[in-house]
Amino acid sequence: MPARILLARHLRDVLGVSAVLVTATACDELPQVFQPELDDEACLTVALDDECPSSQEAADQLIGSETCEDPVREIIAIGDFIERREVDSQYWYDTGWTANYESCCYEAAYDVKRGEGCAIGRPLVVGAETHLAPPVRRTQWSRGERPDASALSDAARADLASFWAHVGLMEHASVASFARFSLQLIAQGAPPALLLAAHEAASDEVRHAEACLALASTYGADAVGPGELPAVLGVETQDLIALAVATASEACIGETLSVVLAAEQLRGATDPAVRRVLSRILRDETRHAALGWDTLRWVLARCPDARDPVARIFANASEHLPSLHPFARGSAATRGHGLPAPEGLERALEDGLARVVLPAARQLLSG
Repeated sequence: MPARILLARHLRDVLGVSAVLVTATACDELPQVFQPELDDEACLTVALDDECPSSQEAADQLIGSETCEDPVREIIAIGDFIERREVDSQYWYDTGWTANYESCCYEAAYDVKRGEGCAIGRPLVVGAETHLAPPVRRTQWSRGERPDASALSDAARADLASFWAHVGLMEHASVASFARFSLQLIAQGAPPALLLAAHEAASDEVRHAEACLALASTYGADAVGPGELPAVLGVETQDLIALAVATASEACIGETLSVVLAAEQLRGATDPAVRRVLSRILRDETRHAALGWDTLRWVLARCPDARDPVARIFANASEHLPSLHPFARGSAATRGHGLPAPEGLERALEDGLARVVLPAARQLLSG
């Protein structure tokens, strides 16, 4: 059965409707450093009148946290307290805008995961690394839905600002990724239907980025937008086998299961503005996932030699699942605003893999 029908049925079962979405991430696990040196630092934000946590309390909160910069860095050890610092309207990637907070900083060790990035939507991969623009203060990306954050605590607002800014920056990077995808399709003589769908998807991602960054700007203390992304200057087109492999992993697995995750976000969201943003993203991203399957079907028809490499991707599909790290700060307090706790999302991924991705792959490869 075609992927688009399987996905529509799955979303109908999850949401009770037949529309829908995505945003998600694909981060492969790499070995950890087992003898860390405390040669770096990590900081928590606290309210102006709060005391800094002890090193042990800070470790409980910080160890395991990742930053989806390039490359990904994961905190693996916390040492002694260093100092308390004022925060002057700066943006901290882990915690959102912190203009009304201060930072408690500690000795730290990181595991730097070379070649790994956290990607939501279709990632921009150049070489072996995933890229996204840095967050900067920009008002041009703040137009969009405004949620009601009046009942949220400062901590919940900070977590939501960080989450939606991260989602928005990944959607922004997806614009560049679809632009490159369009060039790759043109280089391979793709039919007009695929080219139109690819360009429409890039336009969708601009709107998604703007909507998500508007949410982040509402939850945070200031407007946020993407900075420069020079990595796009290094993009190159791919041969048909490389295009097939990338499409299978990034679109047919990554984007399809990102739709599944977003359906879970929508199911728990209660704020009307957030629900409107997620519903719009769901509709568009479901089409983007279908575009991936359509593209892979076209490539396999043109290049039978791509069938075995693609089959290997699907045989190891669990290596390409969206990461749940962006949901690490999710809680009951943030679920209604689109950030559920990660518990239970693993089951959604497993269900989507079993009910949508693998059956669609078998149907595609048997043709």
